[in-house]
Amino acid sequence: MGEPSADFTLDTASLLASEESEVSIVGRSPWYLAWRRLRRNKLAFFFLALFVVIVLACAFAPLYAHHVAHTGPNANHVTDRIKVNGVEQDVVSKGGTKVVNGQLRVVSSIPIGPTWFSAGGKFVLGADQNGRDEFVRLLYGGRNSLLIGIVSSLICTFLAVVLALLAGYYRSARRSRSTASTTSA
Repeated sequence: MGEPSADFTLDTASLLASEESEVSIVGRSPWYLAWRRLRRNKLAFFFLALFVVIVLACAFAPLYAHHVAHTGPNANHVTDRIKVNGVEQDVVSKGGTKVVNGQLRVVSSIPIGPTWFSAGGKFVLGADQNGRDEFVRLLYGGRNSLLIGIVSSLICTFLAVVLALLAGYYRSARRSRSTASTTSA
């Protein structure tokens, strides 16, 4: 048997692999390889799914606010009452006392705490001092952050494309001017 050639190319490697294992080498795209690595890492896959759920929840914030919570992000419910586990409660109480760090303090108003879906989707994370639904406000805040990120990336991409087109145009114009001056001389 002769000495193998010192020049190895991709075709040579493919030929050697097919001779040894009767299987040809199949190239994979970087996207496929990344997806395969992500599927193997269960923790990363879980957090990818969680991220997708958060993005979808923020994207559908107006639907949740209108159809489930029946409120908007800035609607005040200071004098409203809701049913939590069948018991009517004030969204914001009339006030009272509260123990903070072992001291008794007078509080002008006490908002309702988290209801955790026991009020039919209203005030899931509770209310603030003005009676606004904290969960609805959180979803709208996430929605605004997503919109700002998407719009800023689109503006960046647009400016990058315009600058690249201008750079290519002026480079070719300069090159054609320099070749025209050398051919005329």
